[in-house]
Amino acid sequence: MTTDTGDFRQTLGRFATGVCLVTVDDPELGPLATTVNSFSSVSLDPAAGAVEYPELL
Repeated sequence: MTTDTGDFRQTLGRFATGVCLVTVDDPELGPLATTVNSFSSVSLDPAAGAVEYPELL
């Protein structure tokens, strides 16, 4: 999957803070999702972000 750097930057510029949903498609388990209480940009090229969520028990 490719991400356009301009689209990524524009999207992150509109997201100041808050809860967001992070999703992945695991080959063995299928689609998975979790809510995170913090998301921030790490890099525009390559597009990368950092998330913070509570420790799972």
